[in-house]
Formats: sequence, C-alpha cells, structure tokens
Amino acid sequence: AADLATSLALAGSFLLCAKVYNALIADRDAVLAESMARAARAMAELRSGDAVRKRWTFSVDGGGAREIGGEGAAATLADGGVPLFTLKRPLEKGAARNLSLFEPRWLRMIDDVAAESSSAEAGTFGCVACTNKFYGALDLGDGAEGRYADVIFRRRGRVAEITDIVEGVRPVSGDRRIGVQIEGREEFCVSERGEAIAVSPDGYLIASELEYEESLEASLGKTLEENEAMELTIVAVVGLSHANGVLDRLASAQ
Repeated sequence: AADLATSLALAGSFLLCAKVYNALIADRDAVLAESMARAARAMAELRSGDAVRKRWTFSVDGGGAREIGGEGAAATLADGGVPLFTLKRPLEKGAARNLSLFEPRWLRMIDDVAAESSSAEAGTFGCVACTNKFYGALDLGDGAEGRYADVIFRRRGRVAEITDIVEGVRPVSGDRRIGVQIEGREEFCVSERGEAIAVSPDGYLIASELEYEESLEASLGKTLEENEAMELTIVAVVGLSHANGVLDRLASAQ
C-alpha cells in the first residue's frame, strides 16, 4: 500500500511538473514570437519611411547631448522646432494623459516649453509612438554619468497641449518631479530628412518641418500593401525546445 501511494504521488508530481513545464514553454514561445513580430514591424516601418531611428548620447544631469552618425545639429526651441516626447501608446485626439516626469532632460523640456509659451499651461509639444528603444549607461569622463540612446519612433504623431502642471519631489531622493497633464490635439508628421530632427543640448529631440493633418497621407512612405510585401530577415537565438513553437506561432499569424 505504501509503495502504491508513493508511486501515485510520484506520478502525480511528474504530470504536474510536465504540465507546468509545457505551459512555461508555450508562454515563452508566445513571448518570443511576439518579440520577433514587433521587430519585423519596426524594420518594415523603417524601410518604408514611416518610422525614424535616432541615436545620441546625453548626460543624466542634463547637457552635453550629441547625436551619433546623423545629420541633425544641436538645436533649441528658440530655433523654431517642436520638442518630441516618446510614448509607448499613441496619443489620441482629445485623450488626456498624466505624465510623471523626473529625468532632467524631460524636466528641462517642460521648462523650455513653458519659457517659450505665454504660460506653462498653454505650452505644447509633440508626442510620437516609440516602437523600439534602448538606453545604455555611458561614462562621459571626469565622473560624469551619461546615457546612450537608440530609439525608433513613428513619424506620425500628435500635438500634446499641457493642461496642468503640478510640482513635487521624489519620496526618497527629494529630487524634483512634476506631474504634467496633457490632451491630444492635431496630428502631424515628422519630416523624413535627417537634419529635420535634432538633439537639444539637454538630451531631448526637437523636430522641424512638421506637416499637419491636411497633408499627412502624402508625407508618409510606402502603402500598407507594399509594407506587407517586404522581405525581412530576423535572427533570433532560442533554445531547441522553443524553435518549433515560435515558428508555428509566426506562421499562424500570417
């Protein structure tokens, strides 16, 4: 009886472990397949001209920003450009968002917008959907800490109007933090010319030559059908236990 109970317990444990293992493998397959699909979409948008890739470095304390391998020169809002803020989800017209900002570059961006406006609450800036981003730590020398930024964002964006700003501090460090409430306004399209997107000295992007709603379609790149016909090569390093599952999910998504 004891041997039977032990055997049943072991069998039950094995079945449970196998079920959990299969579930984890399946979940991981789905995550990997979705990551590859996102990479393919980002590459297609770059090739079609519907997205822009910018790389630059900046100090975490603000200042000293420099573009990498691009044509854009350093710029300020006084030069007539529009600051760009990257969002994970596109801002819709009339939609309200609350932003909690504490990075020095974003604090300076809001301060610059307020300085260029009749009042802080009347300021505007551009919001663009970011499809891929990478930030890496960087030693700028003399003990200065910096960041390397590699960002892909869609050229189609939306103007954000500031409706309220609340000053505050971070609970532990006591550093400045602001809550910014925004509301979506008209759509725009960033020029595909590299020099039309510059990096401000404080590390945020500034766009010039924006085109607004009435000419958006003519400003974008290839059509959706042309994007779907593109041949893309994606390299993914996965374990053998994931290969078939990832391929099956990608094939079924076509």
